[in-house]
Amino acid sequence: MLAINPLRERGFSHFSDPKNVGELLRDQGIAVADEIYQVQIGGDLAALKGVMKALLESERAAPGTVFDHAFIDAHTEGLDALIADLDACAWTDLTTRSGLGEAQLRDIARRYAAAPATMITWCMGLTHHPQSVATIQQVVNLALLRGNIGRPGAGVVPVRGHSNVQGDRTMGATSTVSNAWLDNLETAFPGLCVCRDSGRDAAGVLDGLLDGTVQALLSLGGNFGVAAPDSPRVLAALERCRFTLHIATKLNRSHCHPGQIGLLLPTLGRTDKDLRQGAEQCISTEDSMSNVRASHGIQAPLSERQRSEPAIVAQLAHALGCAPSVPWLALADDYAALRERIEHCQRGVTSGFEDYNRKLASNGRFTLPNAAAQRRWNTANGRARFVTHPLRDDSPVAIARKRHGDAVLILMTIRAHDQFNTTVYSADDRYRAVQGNRRVLFMHANDLAARGLGDGDRVDIETLIDDGHSRRVTGFTARVGDIARGCVAAYFPEASGLIAAGVYAAHTNTPLYKEMPVRVCAHVATRAGEPASA
Repeated sequence: MLAINPLRERGFSHFSDPKNVGELLRDQGIAVADEIYQVQIGGDLAALKGVMKALLESERAAPGTVFDHAFIDAHTEGLDALIADLDACAWTDLTTRSGLGEAQLRDIARRYAAAPATMITWCMGLTHHPQSVATIQQVVNLALLRGNIGRPGAGVVPVRGHSNVQGDRTMGATSTVSNAWLDNLETAFPGLCVCRDSGRDAAGVLDGLLDGTVQALLSLGGNFGVAAPDSPRVLAALERCRFTLHIATKLNRSHCHPGQIGLLLPTLGRTDKDLRQGAEQCISTEDSMSNVRASHGIQAPLSERQRSEPAIVAQLAHALGCAPSVPWLALADDYAALRERIEHCQRGVTSGFEDYNRKLASNGRFTLPNAAAQRRWNTANGRARFVTHPLRDDSPVAIARKRHGDAVLILMTIRAHDQFNTTVYSADDRYRAVQGNRRVLFMHANDLAARGLGDGDRVDIETLIDDGHSRRVTGFTARVGDIARGCVAAYFPEASGLIAAGVYAAHTNTPLYKEMPVRVCAHVATRAGEPASA
């Protein structure tokens, strides 16, 4: 196992089995990573190109021993363009941008070439960057070179987070829905006439809240105002809305910033038993591996008056008189009937939902088919494509460095041991030996020294995005961290106010939680009456 990450995380070298009480009590674990390569934040694209360039040179030295030519010839297109792109990359440029030495990149390539099969996994460390799509396409290029898609023990594996992040999209919860899905939706619910216009993604909602064009928000779960970039500005924008409605399992800070009319509807959580008309209901979730699982509550709800999310949404539709011919209340009492309509909506859209209820009832789970896993490529010519991208110099970090030079550090936000998304259970972080404090900035020892700072000093952090908005947090504690030089890390959501809305990943509009240019300096005490932090 090879780990490519700016932080040398404890889980790479001291992994403890949660089921092994002895390991947990001794606070000891085992090393799971054979090697750790501390790439610079935002340097993954260059690192991947460096690994492929090394593979190309090895293939040329011993033709037929590195690339899987049988797979490439049968299943792909675009190899010549990729080779030309790699030949055009200078090693000095790749090492400077990635933060890894040429020897390190060649070592990764050597280990990769020697492996009979490889899985490449990633999470937000790749997706929350300006060139996230281009970077992930290089991950796919790397896998295609050795045929590491569609065979046992191999593949590209996006780790999506908690259950049902992928399931939301499968169910059509996205800003742009296909006409096939919408056609099916209208036939599944006779009398329903749906809007065909594209909606707003999360970035579009943020922009609308901030410029005032969005005046109402319905949030089904989540802690939108705190999780969002530019959190202080977003929370203030929520208060300017005419109407906000939150449907949630727990109170959170976003709920404390309602619009002129603000409603909060408590709902059942997944661990709560969901009884409708005396019958226990079952929902289903989809994980990162395309497994759809039945989910039943295991505990009695806090109140018999609590309602589930499907029931609340259906009852709202009924109360508002939406498509009166749709049996909203009956559907709220029978999730199997809802799944029948989901199955109908998926026809010609997502394979695998045939006999949805039967599959879920008989085995408690089923797996949706994955075309790439079967080496079927859903492209115009039925072939997987090698896709090339240049190394660019127009990212927020690159622009900031042109203006501010070596003062620029690259911030990524991270999560702690006692944390689930924005829900923080304690101020301790067993992963990083932090106790009682989440206002922490992890820095390389040399970066601290270059600024006349030491471990434990209090610092102020300022975002270097010139868009007319000031983003600054004060009084954080600097800690020496085993992190790549020029990079810093702070906890999410405490550092969300430093992440600028309005600058997003190309093609996906994902906020740049993992790559934001900042400046760090010694803390300056505020005058009486001034806030300690933005």
